[in-house]
Amino acid sequence: MTGDMARFLFVLVCFLLSFTYKEYASSKKDAYSLRLALLFTVLGDFCLILKGYRTPGLICFCAVQLIYAYRFTGKKITAVLIPALIIMFIAGSKLVTEEILLGTMYLACLLTAVCCSFLSSLPRPNKGIASLAMVLFLLCDINVGMYNLEIFSDYRNITFVLIWIFYCPSQILLAFSAKKF
Repeated sequence: MTGDMARFLFVLVCFLLSFTYKEYASSKKDAYSLRLALLFTVLGDFCLILKGYRTPGLICFCAVQLIYAYRFTGKKITAVLIPALIIMFIAGSKLVTEEILLGTMYLACLLTAVCCSFLSSLPRPNKGIASLAMVLFLLCDINVGMYNLEIFSDYRNITFVLIWIFYCPSQILLAFSAKKF
């Protein structure tokens, strides 16, 4: 089994972990939102890790973060963010490459989801678990960005390891963030 396949299977197992509990901290709707986000995480990682498809992978991860923002705060934040992203996409499409534009959109979605995790109405300890998971997700993606930037090429091995040091616990914590404790 290749390292890429092992990493992908880990993400798939985290998705499946979200189905291992029957009592939810908040509601079934919250659990369904979590599972939908985890499903898009699996799809995004399939595109990025196994197939090398950057554009579909980034789009999936934008969806992941929008779903988390919705999960944490409801329609209000998502209703504001989606039009902003559409405007940014239309305006930016003429100015920068598709990869930079999608990366910027993803960063906006990620930062929104991280902030929303701290505003969540989830009960304790779930709110803390979800917030910690989102911070780890952010730290992971900071390292993904560094890994892909030429100016950090001397640190590729370190950033690659840090990606997985942050990503693995973030996905495990997210998988259990809807569980009733």
